[in-house]
Amino acid sequence: MKKTFSILLTVMAVWAVTVGCNKTSGTEEEHTDPPIEDLTPFTTSMEIPGDGIVDNQPSFTLHLENPNTVEMKADIQLSISTDQGSKVGTYTQTAQVAASAAVDVELRTDAVLDPGFY
Repeated sequence: MKKTFSILLTVMAVWAVTVGCNKTSGTEEEHTDPPIEDLTPFTTSMEIPGDGIVDNQPSFTLHLENPNTVEMKADIQLSISTDQGSKVGTYTQTAQVAASAAVDVELRTDAVLDPGFY
């Protein structure tokens, strides 16, 4: 069950970042940016620390790589539910990633969770 949770959380985070990626708005003078259709989605990775058991405030680090030649904005959504499927909460944040760069984004909740599998 722990491995299933880890895989599910990673897939959800990657999906949220891939769906949420879009070009940041620039000035009207910039005409060299590629059209939105030509942008490549972020490359993402997330390492789940420990054994997947969460207590207090969980924290995860999401690694984002922007392969494009323009700055990109990532809308990140972290959804947490119990191993029984009960929704605990959804947390969102935004990250700016410079052209051809990578950043590590710390995903953290405000909620204090009971010890268990999420």
